[in-house]
Amino acid sequence: MTGVSDSSAVVVGRLKALGPDASYLDCSACCTDHASLILSKISRKGRLTSIACGRSSCSGCKQCLYGNVGDRRLQIVEGSMASLAEASKDHCAGVLLDMGVFVARREESDTWLRTASPSELVAAIDAFALQDRLLSERVVEKLLQQRPDASDAAAEWLVKLLEDFQDEATYPNLAFLIELSARVAANKELEQLEQALAATFEHLEFGGRCVVLTQQTWELMAVRSFLHKHEEPEGEMVGTVCAQGIAEMFPLLASAAPYAVRRTAQIADLRCGKETQSEDAHSCRLHVLEKVPRRIGSPLDALTCNAPLHDILPRTAAISECFKELELPQFGSAEHLGRAHDEDEEWWNQASSVKAQELDQLQRSAMRRKAQLEKEGVGSRQQKDDPEIVACAKRMRELHRSDPQQVQKMQSRCCARNHIPVLLEEAVEQLMSLGPGKLYIDCTFGRGGHTKFILSKLSDCGRVRAFDIDPSAVEAAKLLEAKDARFEILHRPFGDLALAVCEPTAGVLLDLGVSSPQLDDASRGFSLKNKKDGPLDLRMNQRVGMPAWKWLQTVSASQLAWVINRIGYRVDALIVGRVAEAILWHQDVHGPFRSTLRFAQFLQQLESSLQDEYPGLSLTKIVFYAIRVFLNQEMEQLEHVLDAAFQYLEPFGRCVVICFNRWEAVAVRQFLRNREEPSSWARANVNNERLAELYPLLGEARSYSVRLAMRPVKPSPAELSRNPRSRSSTLHVLEKVPIPRSIGRSNDPKNCFKVEHSSSESTLDRSLVCVGNSDVSASGL
Repeated sequence: MTGVSDSSAVVVGRLKALGPDASYLDCSACCTDHASLILSKISRKGRLTSIACGRSSCSGCKQCLYGNVGDRRLQIVEGSMASLAEASKDHCAGVLLDMGVFVARREESDTWLRTASPSELVAAIDAFALQDRLLSERVVEKLLQQRPDASDAAAEWLVKLLEDFQDEATYPNLAFLIELSARVAANKELEQLEQALAATFEHLEFGGRCVVLTQQTWELMAVRSFLHKHEEPEGEMVGTVCAQGIAEMFPLLASAAPYAVRRTAQIADLRCGKETQSEDAHSCRLHVLEKVPRRIGSPLDALTCNAPLHDILPRTAAISECFKELELPQFGSAEHLGRAHDEDEEWWNQASSVKAQELDQLQRSAMRRKAQLEKEGVGSRQQKDDPEIVACAKRMRELHRSDPQQVQKMQSRCCARNHIPVLLEEAVEQLMSLGPGKLYIDCTFGRGGHTKFILSKLSDCGRVRAFDIDPSAVEAAKLLEAKDARFEILHRPFGDLALAVCEPTAGVLLDLGVSSPQLDDASRGFSLKNKKDGPLDLRMNQRVGMPAWKWLQTVSASQLAWVINRIGYRVDALIVGRVAEAILWHQDVHGPFRSTLRFAQFLQQLESSLQDEYPGLSLTKIVFYAIRVFLNQEMEQLEHVLDAAFQYLEPFGRCVVICFNRWEAVAVRQFLRNREEPSSWARANVNNERLAELYPLLGEARSYSVRLAMRPVKPSPAELSRNPRSRSSTLHVLEKVPIPRSIGRSNDPKNCFKVEHSSSESTLDRSLVCVGNSDVSASGL
């Protein structure tokens, strides 16, 4: 394993928990340093059993690995990780599992790619490489059509084979990912790891440790999943959460196993002999799991019902499917819409009055303490180090940050800053491909950065319409509307585009997420910074719907877990359920989370408890973001606006989407998958019925297709230095390509049309559209 040999001392040090006289099991026979170091650390009474897999099973390799194969303390067993249970019949004090040594030989991966069934290929590539079912099926279809001879190396023909798919910037090294999935499937590495972990803890003594070295994301997830299924709840949670809720979050309680598993140290990233913390997917991660006796007896003593436990608990594998989907909040007006804002403002004023009284008391206490210290002859410098004065000063600083006058002062300072639009020139250049005399739509006005730049490029007959639901953004847009007759602002969500715009459009711009003014305004509740405390609101339009603090009082733990889980961050479903339960428990005990600062501080406490398992995890950001996305219906709005945009776009018009988060990019990519045309190779080599399965557009009666006009664009280094908030942004450019009416579509997959042309070139001449008038249509052409 790359870089591991320099870190063998760290690995072996974590393994040896029960001393030098115990027995140990090494599943990294290909790494000489690990085995040699274990032998050097154990006594004459100690024992080491080593599993030699594949290439290291011959006696010559054994001699090379251990130097002295006659060492009585050493037993070498030929086999694989799955044979761990047979390798050691007795209990042992430690087990080392190194996933890097079970890499299949290139010949085995190549053979699997040539011989695997289509379903096996799709399952492996989707699970271990792409996480995109439709794209995986298309890749497999091409693999099946152009499988090489036994003499060809997979690395070479894969690169040539996958050239048509390299426009996907999400998968910059597609050939490597396919080879990786072939290796995992050919070697059955996932099954071996699961079997090895189960066998390890059956053979470990209590207090014994299992050290696992992982390189790939799927290995990391497998280790985490095993831990979550075998760990016990904390004592505080047992007494506060209902029995059934505890059992759903901790599957171990449904089993009769006499042991539990716990993580003894934070996941470590081993590089160049140094131990650091990271979530880098290409690093070697060190996991240390320990076998401990169970503290909680019978499966669940707290359950009073007579039904068997296995009938009450949902299956662990289906935990994520048990999340309850919520009804979305409505954007429409209602009589009570203004009340929530008034209640928030009243509560905030009351809280500010209480803070002012506390601040005054602290100042008086500090002054009294200083006077007392002066009488005792303590100098002014020493007074600053007095614990009581230090505590008062710390609390006064916290109150000062949340003081309404201070908050207002900071907000005015933030509002005075110039709002910097993200990827401005790149987005507008791609958007206005049909010329300056057209109608363009900015679906997210914000503070008008993109809109003003579009207006500067338009001719006198060009027009811009913008959407926004934020009242403050609409007020700023009204000023621009009064100055420029070419501009119109619509105070409604961009999901209503189909209702508000009923004429041909040359381009649609979507700058997703929140704007800088919204982040800088503490009263909106979007910012996580301690210096910007305010009501926990999280609504784009504070006049509509329910604030976040009030919404949290209406949901169950499973519903809150569903909201957090749906935005796509790679956090285990069981962990998400536990976080949701902890949030609602704290709310029941200590009252609603009215303050942004209070909610963020509680989430930071939960976050610190998860750092051993998820180094670098920003739980606060994930929870805030998930609630915001749900309350503002951002997923549903994006789905609606994409459909509407391509309904009214002119031929070869473009939809430019600036994404900041994973689910946004996935939604855009899925929209493209369902509406893009087959490549020329697919048309020529795949039968019509299969083609319709791979390209859903062929089974629909649409008059247009969608293509990716260019590879997604990231901000330049110059823009990142000028605007750090743009670091997570990605620009996607989708283009509407008309389909000639003479070809048509059929709902019968067997009668789908077949036309020989490249996917990058339309049968229509794009130049005809660029010089034509705005009401030209595909049928007219």
